[in-house]
Amino acid sequence: MIGRYDGLGMTASSLCIAHCVLLPLAIGLIPAIGLSFLASEEIHRFLLLGMMVIAALSFGLGYPKHHRKHVLGLMVAGLGLLSLAVFSDGRLSESWETGFTIVGGMAMVSAHWLNRSFCRSCVVCAVEENCCDG
Repeated sequence: MIGRYDGLGMTASSLCIAHCVLLPLAIGLIPAIGLSFLASEEIHRFLLLGMMVIAALSFGLGYPKHHRKHVLGLMVAGLGLLSLAVFSDGRLSESWETGFTIVGGMAMVSAHWLNRSFCRSCVVCAVEENCCDG
């Protein structure tokens, strides 16, 4: 089960990075094709909330199995940077928001990948059936 949450987390984090990088390039097309909501602040907050839920599930199940503090720290740093970018409310320049989002998203992808890797290689998972579930 943890592996599935980590896979979902890596996908969500990667989509977050792609959204951040590609949105400025597509800003002129978005209203024309009826996708203006993708540029709203509410969608960013909603996506961050989703990433937090996935992280809580994934790391809540994985950390007790592998006890790697640096993985948990990387997750906290990633969510912190993403939160800073999303809740800056114009106090940061667009460049800083983009930078925090990209680095935070990369930290989350890395944290999920490490969580999944450490869980798959843990001794508990070698003994218990369906411990990490792939």
